[in-house]
Amino acid sequence: MRDALRDFWRDGSEEAFSKIVARYSPMVLACARRCGLPGSLAEEVAQDVFTTFVRRGRDIPAGAALAAWLHRTCVKISANARRKEARYGAAIDGFTRELMTTDPTSGTTAGAMEALEDIDREILRLPRADREVIVGRYLLGKTSRELAADLGISAESAKKRAQRAVERLRGSLRRRRGMVFSAGGLASALATLSPAPVSASSVSAIASAALSAGPAGAAALSLTSLNLTFTYMKAKTVAIGLSRRRCLGDGGLPGNQALG
Repeated sequence: MRDALRDFWRDGSEEAFSKIVARYSPMVLACARRCGLPGSLAEEVAQDVFTTFVRRGRDIPAGAALAAWLHRTCVKISANARRKEARYGAAIDGFTRELMTTDPTSGTTAGAMEALEDIDREILRLPRADREVIVGRYLLGKTSRELAADLGISAESAKKRAQRAVERLRGSLRRRRGMVFSAGGLASALATLSPAPVSASSVSAIASAALSAGPAGAAALSLTSLNLTFTYMKAKTVAIGLSRRRCLGDGGLPGNQALG
């Protein structure tokens, strides 16, 4: 990965950048989804994360430091995207309230996702060394030997450092969030954060979007904002149309039919 970073910053190699995205996009997408973003929006947040890397990441070293930086950037961009989505959602709700139905599984799923998001947020509060260890060991799914190679220490030292970082995170979650874990329980919870593979087409789309934005795209509206704006306008238009149909006696859609 160090070679890919060197080739990208030196030559602007698209092949090198695609390797970087292929390595880290599973972690970034998993993080965005834990922050409560649906699939398409999570992918657009991932594009924004790698666009930010293209603009600002030249001085970030490979390995644990880069992974921790991408995780931190993803949590922040995801939070901004959720705030924007919530504002649009509140406006949409005024038009579509009577058509909304309750998802019977949402309580359990939402609670679990909120707990995982809390863990992500507390990881950001750890000292950088602890954050890099936890992101590398759990969010990237590296072995102790791989993590040791990244950090330039022995595998046994890497294992002990990871244990200390988990203990600090456990204390932070207990003090700040009221979340109580045993040391083994938190390690198991962190293990669930290891990302699923990302398809080659998704990697290509994320890499292409990030490269096309690049430094010159700093003044442009982000893909996330465009998507949210379009979603809002579409839902508002559909809701107004349904209201007009009801006023004319058409009766509209059944209450449990999803909006297109």
